[in-house]
Amino acid sequence: MNKVATQYKILNESNTDEIMLVWPEKHMSSDFSIELEINYAHIINLLIHHEIKTYIVASENNDSSVLTNIRKKNNNNMLKILNYECDDIWIRDYGPLIATTHIPDQRVGLTFEYNAYGEKYNYNNDKKFSKILKNYFTPKITCYDEKRLSSRIVFEFGNLTYNDDICITNINSIREHNEGRDIVNQIKILFKDNIYQRLYFIDCPGITGDDTDGHIDNLVRLDGKKILYMGTDYDKHPDFKLLRNLERQLLQLRSNLKDDYEFIKINHGANTIMNNSKNDMLPFSYLNYLKVKDIIMLPVPDKIESKEKNLFSNIFNEKKIEFIDSRPFIVEYGGIHCATLNWYKYE
Repeated sequence: MNKVATQYKILNESNTDEIMLVWPEKHMSSDFSIELEINYAHIINLLIHHEIKTYIVASENNDSSVLTNIRKKNNNNMLKILNYECDDIWIRDYGPLIATTHIPDQRVGLTFEYNAYGEKYNYNNDKKFSKILKNYFTPKITCYDEKRLSSRIVFEFGNLTYNDDICITNINSIREHNEGRDIVNQIKILFKDNIYQRLYFIDCPGITGDDTDGHIDNLVRLDGKKILYMGTDYDKHPDFKLLRNLERQLLQLRSNLKDDYEFIKINHGANTIMNNSKNDMLPFSYLNYLKVKDIIMLPVPDKIESKEKNLFSNIFNEKKIEFIDSRPFIVEYGGIHCATLNWYKYE
């Protein structure tokens, strides 16, 4: 008799209660290095203020005065340093995704293969990060363990949005990072056999400036029965046609879903077009937000009007919203969701 595969239910971000970040020591040559450290300090202080325990991954010889100051101001109950030298700060994409099993209180970190978006960057340390975590969260003590879903398929969890019932991914990004494979069919089978949530696809290139080839966390986010998606009415937005195509795909998705969902277009106007010092467009999206417990940390452009903030307050009406300056992240071509990893209290 064939053994039935364990079904892993991805833990809703609202049910996670801790956050991990990688201190941006590898980005200190950036023009925005000071602003990036200050932004990290602000985010960490906000998390702790909201009673979210925070883990900072940093090398043992890290000498940042900002990090030292954070450690002095916060006790070990709410802040913990994990010593490891990562290659980059985008921990969402190489860290594990927390899921539950049929065993009460067990939490499993799901992992795939990682190759830094098609070997665009160094990743030798990042690909080992999930295994390193087991040194801190040993299975016998914490009921945490790692489950590698595939050692051949490359998949980053910044390219997955989910609630308790469904998950959505962008097949374009997966295809670009797994050249020469029948990847769509393999992903369908793997999720059907292992993941409780039903899987749905979109197929879009990334927004301008996005080096992940279209991670879903810039394009579509699930929040309960709400499906938020990036859109624009500004016909001079560089991604105007791309986002219209996304909207058409979501109309098809609406007809395929078994449950009723509210589709909410998050309009990106002229004020969301952000450029760097070389006038290259940066990949800003309101949807690259962090959600943990009842907290939303929402990235905002350089200029945002109060009516836009009120719009998000209405969308996330049962959550506490903190508005976060996005520029220090997106000049490095990422966002706050990319730079954080939802975690579960094991201690």
